[in-house]
Amino acid sequence: MITRLLSWIVLAVIAVAAVGWWRRSGGNAVAAPTFRTTTVQRGDVTQTVTGSGTLAALTNVDVGSQVSGNILALYADFNDVVKKGQLLVEIEPTTYEARLFQAEADLLSAQATLELRQLAVRRAKGLLEQKLVSQSEYDEAAVSLRQQEASAKKAEAAVKSARTDLERCKIYSPVDGVVLKRAVSVGQTVQSNYNVATLFTIARDLRQMEIEAAVSEADIGGVEAGQAVTFTVDAFPGRSFQGKVRQIRNNSTIQNNVVTYPTIISVENADLKLRPGMTANLVIATARRTGVLRVPNAALRFKAPEGATVLPAADAGGGAPDIDKMPAEIRQRLLADFDKNGDGKLDADERKTMETTMRNRRAAMSAGGGGGFGPPDGGMGGPPPGGGGRGPGAGGGGQGGGPRTAASSGGGGAATQPVTVYVPTGQPNATGLVTGTLQATRVFLGVSDSANTEILSGLAEGAIVATGTVSAQAAAASTSGTNNLFSPPRPPGAAKK
Repeated sequence: MITRLLSWIVLAVIAVAAVGWWRRSGGNAVAAPTFRTTTVQRGDVTQTVTGSGTLAALTNVDVGSQVSGNILALYADFNDVVKKGQLLVEIEPTTYEARLFQAEADLLSAQATLELRQLAVRRAKGLLEQKLVSQSEYDEAAVSLRQQEASAKKAEAAVKSARTDLERCKIYSPVDGVVLKRAVSVGQTVQSNYNVATLFTIARDLRQMEIEAAVSEADIGGVEAGQAVTFTVDAFPGRSFQGKVRQIRNNSTIQNNVVTYPTIISVENADLKLRPGMTANLVIATARRTGVLRVPNAALRFKAPEGATVLPAADAGGGAPDIDKMPAEIRQRLLADFDKNGDGKLDADERKTMETTMRNRRAAMSAGGGGGFGPPDGGMGGPPPGGGGRGPGAGGGGQGGGPRTAASSGGGGAATQPVTVYVPTGQPNATGLVTGTLQATRVFLGVSDSANTEILSGLAEGAIVATGTVSAQAAAASTSGTNNLFSPPRPPGAAKK
């Protein structure tokens, strides 16, 4: 009896020790993390630059008055369509009619005096031939004639000037267009003593308009003439308008230490819905790739969390991607961009140009921010858009310190260094979650938009990549068929709905 009791005591001690050991070791072990995944697929990627600007007519003409006086009549008003040569304004002409009459009278007087001087010269010449007058008297008559000829010409000029001023009392439209502004009313006095008074502003043709947008120096490198532009205006919510980049001006503007360049965008306005002065929120498509391999940007932001088993990636080397090892469609595209001599390959100078272009695009993308990436030599990365760390239900996040990629919103361009993504070795479940080992994989990136980035090389179509981590509770909820992490546990024996 005592022996049996001792045996039970020994067994109890062993059981307690086993439980304690399990709690200290296995009970406190970190469970293998669970990853959210996505699939590499083919699709379209459009790299864009955003901005805003103001709509304006291609040509605005200010119609002014070169004479002063009271407005006698107006023949055009706001929004009127006018033709070239159409009468717009008539100014009180009485004063200028009087000046013309006076100038014409002065001209008649000068012409009469001129005739008298001509007679005097002819008479003096005859007397000189008869030796009845001296040479000096004849010279005086000749000089007096020339002086009167000048006075007559001056009187003629005064008549022309007075007639021109009288004609200017009627102001005509210099172009075909639409009246945008009327600055005077009937009876108002126009003063033009020192500068030309503006009466009307006429837009040459509102069916052709333009937007002057300010594009930052970080984005201007990717903007070129001929690129497509989509924009919206507050007056027509939900409707998009189209345009095209016409000109990039070199006169930069610096405001609050931000350098921008005026970018002129041509706009068709056939239905005349757009009006001068409207604010346009625009998107410039700086690069477009159709039917290329692409991966969600979340996969580029993802970093393997602590405790994950990661197989190292093969050394992909540095520099720009080797286009000879790329798919034919990508190789042809790069050759079209950088093979300037058309020999079907890149020489040293062309490859250097390609690397410089890629580096500049990457620098512009990095200056645009976003994505929560750490500095190249380490450090904590910020949270990616829409995700956090490794809390319940969190996606993405994790450690920073990786190289910057083309995943920043609104940026893009091929990277000169490979970027690491993580490929699970196991197969995800029906909800896209997988637990297990990650295979680090180096990829080269092309253009990027706010959602996806082009894959130049390193991944095949259909490949599975990790995009974030989820908590054990979220993984368990997904496995049990519910996505609500905060629902109370079902009582024993309760059936699933």
